[in-house]
Amino acid sequence: MPDRPLPKPYTEQAFKEDADRYIKGYLGGFDKSEMNQLLKNSVDKIENAGVMSSDEAKDFIKERASFFKIFTKENPGETLPEMKADGGRIGYSEGNMDPDTLSLKEKIEEIMDIEGVDFGAAFKQAMRELSSQSKEND
Repeated sequence: MPDRPLPKPYTEQAFKEDADRYIKGYLGGFDKSEMNQLLKNSVDKIENAGVMSSDEAKDFIKERASFFKIFTKENPGETLPEMKADGGRIGYSEGNMDPDTLSLKEKIEEIMDIEGVDFGAAFKQAMRELSSQSKEND
């Protein structure tokens, strides 16, 4: 028997949480080359685990970084949203996002599909629409 337990497999959720943290570090002023290296290591690790391809992992990083940049621009002084772990919540097939983030993602995709606008324009419109819906429900 081994002296210590075997390491847990690197999951998609763990990769996304790590990538989220390193992207925030990069954007928040930590050493950019260090954050890039940590992101590269995470991409290699998830690809070696056979869970995601490096292209899928890099696409996630690009989308999340873009989301954070736009969020910061549109919400100065606000705290960046956190990734949520899948707590077995009923009705949330994408457990890595909280309900607010999930509804924002769905709204952005809907606007991009229907109106054919880019991510930035769709993000702005989705934020306005969700904000006005929130105010109506209060």
